[in-house]
Amino acid sequence: LRNTELPVLEYRIATKEGGVEVLYRWESPVAGFDMPVRYMVGANKPQWIQPNATWQKVFIPQTDITAFKWDEQHFYFTPQLLEP
Repeated sequence: LRNTELPVLEYRIATKEGGVEVLYRWESPVAGFDMPVRYMVGANKPQWIQPNATWQKVFIPQTDITAFKWDEQHFYFTPQLLEP
């Protein structure tokens, strides 16, 4: 490893009609950093996303904000919730 700083997954989450929208991107001192991560909604199967330095979004139908969480048990990063 050449860097000791953890990558930061910046994200915004908002309730939309019919579900939840999550916007996300990596903030990392390593150029081109693009590690995939997983999120979970309640007890459902984890879902993969492929964040990079550009804002991306995923819509999760039929759920609410309180059911959403990152899979921090299997990935080493810092999630940072930003204001909408």
